Amino acid sequence: MLDAEQIILKYGGELIAGKIGLSRDINFFEVLETPNVKDWIKEGVLVLTTFYSNDQEVASQLKIVRELCEGQAAGVVIRLDRFLTTLHPSIKEYASKNNFPLFVLPDNVLYKNILSDFYLVYFSENANSLNLDNVSCIDEYLDKLHNYTKSNVYIEDSNGHLLFFNALSHIDEWRDSFRYYSEPMYEQYKKELRNWYTMIDDENHVYIFLPTRFKRIIIPISINNELVAWLHLSFFNETLLNTVKQIDLETIRRNIREKFLEELVETFPYFNHSQSVFEQIDFHYKQNVSFRIIKLIDSFGNDIAAKINPYSFLIKRIERVMDHIPHIHLSYLFFKEGALYMIIMYNQSIYKILSLLQNKFQKIITGEIKLIVSERIKGEQSLEKYIESLNTLEKITKIISQEEKIYTFEKLGMYEFLLDLSKNPKVVEYVKNMLSPLDLNKNLENTLRIFLENNGNILKSSEKLFIHRRTLTNRIKQIEKYLDIDIEQSETRFILQLCLKIKTISEMT
Repeated sequence: MLDAEQIILKYGGELIAGKIGLSRDINFFEVLETPNVKDWIKEGVLVLTTFYSNDQEVASQLKIVRELCEGQAAGVVIRLDRFLTTLHPSIKEYASKNNFPLFVLPDNVLYKNILSDFYLVYFSENANSLNLDNVSCIDEYLDKLHNYTKSNVYIEDSNGHLLFFNALSHIDEWRDSFRYYSEPMYEQYKKELRNWYTMIDDENHVYIFLPTRFKRIIIPISINNELVAWLHLSFFNETLLNTVKQIDLETIRRNIREKFLEELVETFPYFNHSQSVFEQIDFHYKQNVSFRIIKLIDSFGNDIAAKINPYSFLIKRIERVMDHIPHIHLSYLFFKEGALYMIIMYNQSIYKILSLLQNKFQKIITGEIKLIVSERIKGEQSLEKYIESLNTLEKITKIISQEEKIYTFEKLGMYEFLLDLSKNPKVVEYVKNMLSPLDLNKNLENTLRIFLENNGNILKSSEKLFIHRRTLTNRIKQIEKYLDIDIEQSETRFILQLCLKIKTISEMT
């Protein structure tokens, strides 16, 4: 705060209250544009204002100062003008009583000039914030960049998909989602990306300066002379953006590229050692624990336009999630045949664990996330057999349902046999003979399906079909007549359900 005081004095301003509070640290600078202070106040912010519409209302002015003080602001700088020539004594009294630094500036001082001086001093004090000391990953470096530049910091791949972001990221003109691999919200982002490509044709082009519409600096990240990512430094205002030095941007690009390559190299084992991981696990470790393989199904894994495998930077995020899931004692991740797999060891209900995993993954990854889960691993089968089984289960999910998020072997394993049965000519002929009398009335076939799915419950079935119970009862009698059956017999219901499932699978395949 003492440095800020010197700059204010240079512009003809003065401190009129709260001298003891000059020991406070300044974390950010803000121009007050709205009287609703509580909606945006941040600890350590030094606020500049003229009180705008409240320049004649002492109560409103005092309220603003009080809310800034209670919100742990560093202080307030008030520019006087022809409408606000002096401050009411009650405001000075409040600031003095609470040791809240209160400055006044003459009306001829331009905000952009004094803000530029503030930021230049701030940047020079924090020049060492750009080095890689004590930085273990890109996420940590982005947090460091945020603290240094006070900007929104994130990295997108060359096609605009999100890869990394700082912990305090917030929505801006370009992006409204910070889920992994999400796209920008800006409608014409693809056109904008093409413009950026043309701007960096020159190999020496360190950054793209976009001061007006987007208020940001874009730093291209290249590996082997090929563009792989964009680093966004998105600023709250143009004044702060203008203070960033080119030499700092060169340092940032160099450091980001270094950490980028490090993290890529660290993920190589996940793509090449699936078999060795599987062979090293003792699946008979304890009697009260179980092992399973989970296949992650997402919307971006087969992105053929991606220059970097989309999973490369997702793996660490998933590992961090897995580390905090209760009752999972060990987890191994590997990438095989274009998909991400997890081997987990657990000792509680698998369904509770899977539900928790799916919810956690959905929060950090864009698009719809599904989990396909193998049978318990016993160690007798090879990894390839389990992968083959999971791939078959995945095919089945596309046949029977698109709404579920979690599919287990126990739930879908039987469909493997039904899939084989649906290819048997004798079985197909049997199913046709059983159900063909309903072919002329699809309403009856659908009614039968819903009735059996609800275990013959008339009330539930009629609600699902949006018909009266009496209408449903009449339809059931028609079905019994056409098929020449007694639907009350459990054996008959089993045969009908089996036939309907095989017919559905046959039609889908």
